[in-house]
Amino acid sequence: DFTGYIITADSVRVIAAKYNLITAAITDNNAVSKASVVSAAIGGTAIGINTAVADNKASNTARMTGGIDGELQVAALLMAHAQGSATAEATIYGLNIGAASVAASFAVAVMRHAQTALVEGGLISAGELQVQSVLNDGQVNPIAVAKMHTGGGAVISVTVNVAVAYGRGTTLAKVKPYALSMSGKDILVKSKGNAGVFSEIKQSVTGGVRIGLLMALSFSQGSFEAVLEIPDTSVVQAGNVTVATDSATWAHTHLDPSAMAADFAWISVDINLALAKVTALNTAKITGGFLQASSVTVKADGQATAYAKIATPLISAGKYKMAANVLLALLNAEQKASIEGTALTMSANGGISVISNLNKGSAFTAKTEMGGVLPVGIELALISGKVNIAIALADAVNSALLSGVAIAGAGSVAV
Repeated sequence: DFTGYIITADSVRVIAAKYNLITAAITDNNAVSKASVVSAAIGGTAIGINTAVADNKASNTARMTGGIDGELQVAALLMAHAQGSATAEATIYGLNIGAASVAASFAVAVMRHAQTALVEGGLISAGELQVQSVLNDGQVNPIAVAKMHTGGGAVISVTVNVAVAYGRGTTLAKVKPYALSMSGKDILVKSKGNAGVFSEIKQSVTGGVRIGLLMALSFSQGSFEAVLEIPDTSVVQAGNVTVATDSATWAHTHLDPSAMAADFAWISVDINLALAKVTALNTAKITGGFLQASSVTVKADGQATAYAKIATPLISAGKYKMAANVLLALLNAEQKASIEGTALTMSANGGISVISNLNKGSAFTAKTEMGGVLPVGIELALISGKVNIAIALADAVNSALLSGVAIAGAGSVAV
């Protein structure tokens, strides 16, 4: 916080990450939360109640602020960099065997992470400016995982299994000074990361009379923003200007009521729910002021997918079989790359590029699936009744725009 001060330096770096002073390498700050339960109940009457909760509420912030009167004069590089990985994982392994079996298991993984690189306020002059916020960079693994593998057998069995994975990742890289002056070198503002979640239930229960309720729920909320906000009175002279986001927000759910590929119960009543819900916001933006640059690139790259699956057995046998299967894959995504209210003057016929790619190369956006390893299965029952409901809904808006922009000297403009 340089409010009320004048600071002069060759370079300034504010880094919320692991930083090697010798090599200048930056690696993740790590925040991990894990909960695991392994249990077994065996007897005439076997009762097992298992709960695993993993909660991670980590934050990682690199921030500079100068109010309306602080001055920061940097000859070379001015950097704000936040980089971290954060995960939450809840796992249950359970076994119940008895003449009568009652089993209830709850696995809950909650991940709430805020990753911020911010330069705000102050009268700032710099040679080069880099502001980056990176969450779980390069990781294809989810940030929140809830897994449950259970089994058992009984003359009478009642089973309730619930697995919930909830992830909320907020990654912000923003430049919003009171005044900004550059000496002709590059500006980079970038937000990047992964906010995927996964829930899974695998169960194998046999018996005379079986009543089962299985719920696997995945919720992902991802917000990735990169913003360069130029004060209306500032004329910024820069080289290459890049404002970009690169994100993945996804929720996948897998429910397997008969993990051994076979289902045997004289009387069975099964209710299965698999839900995957995604809310994704991805924004790359330049606003306000006057910008003179060699090139300007504003780019939003995002992947947002919701997938729910219920697996079915190869062989199912019994006298009375009732089942209800509900699959929901729900997605709401908004992505935008824009330059708004900025006067652009390009040097040497430099180019302007505003691009937004949503789910480029992805096989689906929202998808539900019900089935086994083979296209067909075998069911033997005197009376059988099933209700299957599968809904996949995607509401996505993807835009790239120039709004209220004055352009001079551009060699090319691509939107």
